Amino acid sequence: MTFPGPLGVASFCKRILVCALTFALANLTAQSVFAETGATNIVSGTTTQISGNYRVGTNGAYNALIVTNAGCFIVTGYSYIGSSAVSSNNNAWVTGPGSVWS
Repeated sequence: MTFPGPLGVASFCKRILVCALTFALANLTAQSVFAETGATNIVSGTTTQISGNYRVGTNGAYNALIVTNAGCFIVTGYSYIGSSAVSSNNNAWVTGPGSVWS
């Protein structure tokens, strides 16, 4: 799978590893959680719950959310992909059996 953006493949892979380690087990409580320019959040094989709203790319570009390997991403508020006129090229993928974004 190829992801668009300003990062090279090696840099992108390192970034995914860091995001996966820091984000996958999170149980976050906030009014809103933002992903800005070039951020990738991964939920892989775990359950992550966001209390509030979740935005993939509020004012930025090339942000991604990936829910995979039976990951469960639960948002109690609203979810947005690119929530302003200046955000662009933001993506979300829910892939693999048992993976859910609700």
